[in-house]
Amino acid sequence: FTASIIPELPDALRGYPSGVVNPHRACRDTFAAALKEHADAYGTSRWLAAADCFEQSGEHLQQVTDIVAGAVCVGDYSRLSTCAPLIAAVREIELEAFTLLL
Repeated sequence: FTASIIPELPDALRGYPSGVVNPHRACRDTFAAALKEHADAYGTSRWLAAADCFEQSGEHLQQVTDIVAGAVCVGDYSRLSTCAPLIAAVREIELEAFTLLL
């Protein structure tokens, strides 16, 4: 579950829309927005750079979710190998983001 709102399956796997906009970015989009919104009042310019990192890692997590959901829907798991580099990229991006926040 890589939900950004509530833990739920992607629409493709559930078979019907829940009515909630859920990009499946594991709350990275929400965290990035909060960092941007509050950088001037509570943070530093480094928060803005960290926010960009979290937006990017969230996009990668959404791609992983889409790939896995698509594979399950059609029963073709040949593309799952493309997830490993995306997950490795998330690790590196978030390492940079959290370092910026220190």
